[in-house]
Amino acid sequence: MQPRAFDPPVRTSCHANPEGLSSLLDMLDRYCAQNQVDSHAQHDLHLIVEEACFNIISYAYPEGAPGRLSLQVGARYSAGKPLIEITIEDAGIPFNPLALHVTARTTPVEEIAPGGLGVLLIRSLSDQQHYEHDPQRGNVLTIGKFISAPHQH
Repeated sequence: MQPRAFDPPVRTSCHANPEGLSSLLDMLDRYCAQNQVDSHAQHDLHLIVEEACFNIISYAYPEGAPGRLSLQVGARYSAGKPLIEITIEDAGIPFNPLALHVTARTTPVEEIAPGGLGVLLIRSLSDQQHYEHDPQRGNVLTIGKFISAPHQH
């Protein structure tokens, strides 16, 4: 049996502020619903996007400077398993969140760098993470999470 096709990726941009984050989360939730993503995985994806974007809103742009934030959500099969792939882009200060060396068991919470707990959460809730700084796109964080196979119709 052929695996079910997913909807094409969706993408939107907004101001890097809490109101903009709300619109990104709404788009994520719509995509998950349309593609039959199970509620547990959707909850994890929501937390991942919320945490990653909140760190961008808080730290990527100088105080008071306007900034943009983009989110793309898509789905594909990787190694035969369905994967939701999220790409978050901003043009803020170059920063690789995956370079933070944070482990919950060895680092006291008060010694974790700003954003470090969020990075730990993102790592624990996702299956793939990749960061690059692109001259045109800025900071590009791609996060993948395997999900349960959608129902066949």
